[in-house]
Amino acid sequence: GGVMYRCTPLGGHLSSLPLDTRLGKMLLLAALTRCLDPLLTAAAALSLGASVFSAPRDRQQEASFLQREAYGQTRSDQLAAAAAYRGWGGARAAG
Repeated sequence: GGVMYRCTPLGGHLSSLPLDTRLGKMLLLAALTRCLDPLLTAAAALSLGASVFSAPRDRQQEASFLQREAYGQTRSDQLAAAAAYRGWGGARAAG
């Protein structure tokens, strides 16, 4: 017979989620540390498999500049996506 493996309790929870286990662990830890909102946006951005801030090759430098202007020096598409979503929510609430 083969070797039997058993999941840890955390592994059992992660295996029941319909997403990559690394993203699931990130979301569970975010919920435990009460910072779920920005990490939900980051997880959504990561699940796309590509940057939400893509630009044509000849305009990448301009796009990078505009991203830094709008969302700061995060050097992280995921944090910039969270900031963009937060900004969208604020604009939507303002009408």
